[in-house]
Amino acid sequence: MKKIPTLESLREEQERARESDALAEDSVDVADAGLIEDDVVTSEPDSAPMRDEAEDAQDKPRRRKRTTVSPTKQRQRRRYARERAVQALYQWDVGASSASEVRRYFLEQQDMSRADIEYFEEAFRGVTTNPEPIDAIVTAELDRGFEELDPVERAILRLGVWELRERLDMPIGVVISEAVEVSKRFGAEQGHRYVNGVLDAVGKRLRASEPRRDTGA
Repeated sequence: MKKIPTLESLREEQERARESDALAEDSVDVADAGLIEDDVVTSEPDSAPMRDEAEDAQDKPRRRKRTTVSPTKQRQRRRYARERAVQALYQWDVGASSASEVRRYFLEQQDMSRADIEYFEEAFRGVTTNPEPIDAIVTAELDRGFEELDPVERAILRLGVWELRERLDMPIGVVISEAVEVSKRFGAEQGHRYVNGVLDAVGKRLRASEPRRDTGA
């Protein structure tokens, strides 16, 4: 059974993840990797006569080259955010730390450079601020008690139900597929099948009118 690493061992897991994802990172266009705006300043040739600084500032304003994140890069960042959110939810669930302490630990001491931090925070707070309705939705589709769930699967299901409820811009199939992928990485050997079944049932109940698509799980 694969388990989410503890807070003390997350750094080792991140290094392994970085090596396994290196090939995928290399396939992204270099221009897409820029997450900030780079200043490009032009200058006069060395042979040009000296000019007043005020004239230079007026005639040659600083130009900014804007870069955007490609859809592929954005999907990768969102997936990393989900993985970090599941890890954080796991620690919040089984540990003695408060939600704010776990959140601060991840943001300040863990490598979040590849993750969509805004999405991580939205998801983690969305679950931990008011978990009771989410847990009730999960429980209604279980064949066992909620507390009997594997803690990793419990974290993944909580995140998935939050996405189904709050992120209506994300199709059901995407929510389920992403949850299955995270479960394959962190959960029990066949845990992804259970996660798929529960979220599929929840999706049918919460979004009855949404067209369904095969998740490929």
